[in-house]
Amino acid sequence: MSKTSRAWDRRPHPTTMLTGLLVMAFPLVGHAAFTVSSFASSQALLDVTTPQIAACKSKRDPNTRPSERYAASTETVACLQRLQGELRSSAVALNKPPDITKAAEDAVATATNDSAEKSFAGLKWGVGVGYSFGKGPRRIDDAEVVNNVVRVKTDSTNSPRLFLETHYLFEQKQGQWGWGPFVSIETGSSSSSSPVAFGGGLMIGFKDSDPKSSAGFLLAVGYEMQSGVKTLGDGIEANQPLPPGETQVRFKTVSAGAIVVMLSRKFASP
Repeated sequence: MSKTSRAWDRRPHPTTMLTGLLVMAFPLVGHAAFTVSSFASSQALLDVTTPQIAACKSKRDPNTRPSERYAASTETVACLQRLQGELRSSAVALNKPPDITKAAEDAVATATNDSAEKSFAGLKWGVGVGYSFGKGPRRIDDAEVVNNVVRVKTDSTNSPRLFLETHYLFEQKQGQWGWGPFVSIETGSSSSSSPVAFGGGLMIGFKDSDPKSSAGFLLAVGYEMQSGVKTLGDGIEANQPLPPGETQVRFKTVSAGAIVVMLSRKFASP
């Protein structure tokens, strides 16, 4: 056999070369890239992926402060997303059918959703329920004239509300409770007595007793400005006769303030 033939025999198999290229092209911190043997079957690939998912999730410590767990959760999600990207890229490079990665990708997606933690400390929009105590003019949705006297049919001066709120809490006692500012927004239709409102105030929150949870109940008191408040027109008063020469109830829209009390909850777990 010639020297040229012997040199050719010592050349690595194309599959081995491709695997080496994949290791360099698709690195994952702390893990090797997927190889041809990893893609022998969907189950084989899942078996390889499972410990890598566990390695990504090991970045979180349930005993740390909620804000620290949130930062670690963000890092975990990034790690899992890199893992998912490597799965897809390797399958394409190895010319494998797309469905072979489905089980492993589903496992990564599930772990990603489980790791997408919302911080108890805040700066995430959430929904709050509460009550608004209107200040200034009465919020009159509807009124009628009975025997030339103005009678209010619907008054929403004080009413329950649904808020979109965000907050930031200064954590106390290792994140077991906290306090801080919040801002809230309400939107509605132009026919509402308060279609748009913006408010703010002080919020206090108490974290769940479960050390693995970053959720908690939040109570807030604040003040909001409501635009588009519908009220009786100038010169027209409830339970009083209409001004001379008028036969119908006139309305107008103004901006007015309100005191708000709100209860919110952050649903999250590490």
